[in-house]
Amino acid sequence: MKLSWNRIRGMTQRLIAIKGNPRDIASGYALGIFLATTPFIGFKIFIALFLSALFRWNKIASVVGVYHVNPLTGPPFYALAFLVGKAVLGTEGQFVYPTGGGMAAIIHVFTGAGHVFLSLLIGGLILGIPLTVIAFLSAKKLMLSRQRV
Repeated sequence: MKLSWNRIRGMTQRLIAIKGNPRDIASGYALGIFLATTPFIGFKIFIALFLSALFRWNKIASVVGVYHVNPLTGPPFYALAFLVGKAVLGTEGQFVYPTGGGMAAIIHVFTGAGHVFLSLLIGGLILGIPLTVIAFLSAKKLMLSRQRV
């Protein structure tokens, strides 16, 4: 549990260190959290930077948000997202992780069966929307409290 609290404290410190408009920082961070819940592995950072620039939100905060789903947090999150998406879609297919690992295995996960990707996407969006709202409100409160100090 200590590692988790240290990670949370580290993310909080990174957000506090960002200079700029609290709403833009909170919006960028929430965007990053939302994108983190999608199965677009390898493209999330680029999408975050593009959308942050388009909406004029904080790009650094969006990248910090994207990194919440990482090699440590990704497997349990994506497992839950897959189960939620599978339940919503009513698919019966099972997911069998390919042997061997590496990039070929990752590509197979997302291209081998359309229902897997769709289940991950739908489940991620269902979980991601409330997380995005919580992230925005928390980050905005944190940024505003930083200004008062």
